[in-house]
Amino acid sequence: MSLRICILETDVLRPELTAQYQGYGRMFEQLFSRQPIAAEFCVYNVMHGDYPADNEVFDAYLVTGSKADSFGTDAWIQTLKAYLLKLYERGEKLLGVCFGHQLLALTLGGKAERAEKGWGVGIHRYTLAAHAPWMDP
Repeated sequence: MSLRICILETDVLRPELTAQYQGYGRMFEQLFSRQPIAAEFCVYNVMHGDYPADNEVFDAYLVTGSKADSFGTDAWIQTLKAYLLKLYERGEKLLGVCFGHQLLALTLGGKAERAEKGWGVGIHRYTLAAHAPWMDP
């Protein structure tokens, strides 16, 4: 039995990366294919209004990163937020990466703020303000 994972694609790759990955959805497929799990991926470009049909069933939903602003008022972002809220209320498993996790936080009543230093890409060191039990493996 394999997992069905819905990838909600929220951006297009830079031209120099499209030959290798085609899009963010394919990039995540390649990342997950390195793990010992059987999974089927369905990619939807939500920037263009492409969403799963109501009767489609998935084990989890992944919202990709984007150059878009999670605080933005673009129609496609507002539509995605409404869709994510509906999924959350149904008890679906949700994962957001970068833009995706910010959008989930904002949609579900959490907080996301602009970084004083601007965008951060790559490996960084951070200092924890507090340690919570869930942080231990």
